Amino acid sequence: MKNTIDEIFSRVSYWQEKRLLLGAIEPSYFQNKHLVLALLNISPQAISPTNSAKKDMWNHQIKKYNMGDDILISTSKEILSDGNFASTAIVKYNRTYIYLSDELKANRRFAVLAAKYETDAFTQNEPILKYMSEKLQNDIEISALATMRNIENLRYSKTLQNNKYFLVDMINLLYENELKYKILRYMNQELLKDKRFMSKLGCFDGLCENFTGDVSFVAFSVEQDIKILRKTQIFDELIVKSVFNSKDYARDKHRALVILFRYIERFNHDYEELDTKIQDKKLLHRLFWELAQVACDDLI
Repeated sequence: MKNTIDEIFSRVSYWQEKRLLLGAIEPSYFQNKHLVLALLNISPQAISPTNSAKKDMWNHQIKKYNMGDDILISTSKEILSDGNFASTAIVKYNRTYIYLSDELKANRRFAVLAAKYETDAFTQNEPILKYMSEKLQNDIEISALATMRNIENLRYSKTLQNNKYFLVDMINLLYENELKYKILRYMNQELLKDKRFMSKLGCFDGLCENFTGDVSFVAFSVEQDIKILRKTQIFDELIVKSVFNSKDYARDKHRALVILFRYIERFNHDYEELDTKIQDKKLLHRLFWELAQVACDDLI
């Protein structure tokens, strides 16, 4: 095997041209399962030490310029119908899945494996779910594995497009707004009308503008992120009440109450004005009791 790959390398004179690399492979080599596997991602053990740099250039062409696809297109159908080949080749080169026999492509095990090794590193490639059957596209495990690795897969999974829990988790885990906007674009657009769902997504770059004057939306949002109180332009008893049900209150009561106090202060000149706005007097008493405790703690 090592001698064969070294021989292929010796035939290449210019390493920036994929066509020349492919031309160095004898046609008969595409009938050799083990050699095809080796060529899809050449390991240091498969070559002589003097060819280490050439190995790196070869592997760069395999993934960056999809030379792996060219190799698989020429590979015999018998090999592409071999389950042992498929399970190893997909790990080395995720796009192997695309060229497998129809029988192997329909096998859930290989679809799961392809999803596990999906990547968004090569933007020239279509997402792996595009090449799967509708049944596999809507398999929750397969679609989630693939989409977590490449958000473009969301375009092909109706199951995930309607899965509120998955969508919320993805948006809140991602840092890049560009990726968040892709989720909003690919998900079921009817969900954009769901105030409770939208309140869990976080208000990045004007996402909440359509709801800034909506009391119930602001209240839902405060339960997820109390900092919304600093942005909202409305005051309501329901919003005050939502603070005590918020994640931030459960995590850091002192901080949450300080933010709440600043919110109340911004919309009320005195206690009398606040009293007219809060109809639930038990809530009012709880509010001032807890604020008094915070004040005492600060003094101490």
